[in-house]
Amino acid sequence: MAESGETTVIAAEANIKGELTFEGQACIIGKVEGKIKTTGDLHVEERGECKAEIEANNVQVDGTIEGNVTACQRVQLNAQGKIHGDIVAVKMVTADGATIVGHVNVGSKATGSLRTADRPSTKVATKATEASKPAARTGDPAKSAGPVTVK
Repeated sequence: MAESGETTVIAAEANIKGELTFEGQACIIGKVEGKIKTTGDLHVEERGECKAEIEANNVQVDGTIEGNVTACQRVQLNAQGKIHGDIVAVKMVTADGATIVGHVNVGSKATGSLRTADRPSTKVATKATEASKPAARTGDPAKSAGPVTVK
């Protein structure tokens, strides 16, 4: 178990498959395939490659991630960073030159599973469909400036 201030490092020569769980900070310089979960911060260095589902407090990316990223606080995608997967975080910083291929859900309400985070776009599509129905006027039909409601 890492003590406060210590960082777990996956070295450049390492190639790990499986589920990694850390307490505290973690730095990936090598290759990881599977799942990464930490209560602290995760940094994927420029040479780091992750084909993994990631859950962390903060995630900083200078390397490559192929998989979904969930951060309790912030995702920082630097200029060389690449994420191919969905991102859920309260805050996100993206540098010029960074690459994202996937859905991004950011904000204080972007918590929970990715399916839950995707629901607002489904509701918007439903509302757009309902709004395309003919509107029924309420009030006196002789008044053209009356309120319009969708039923």
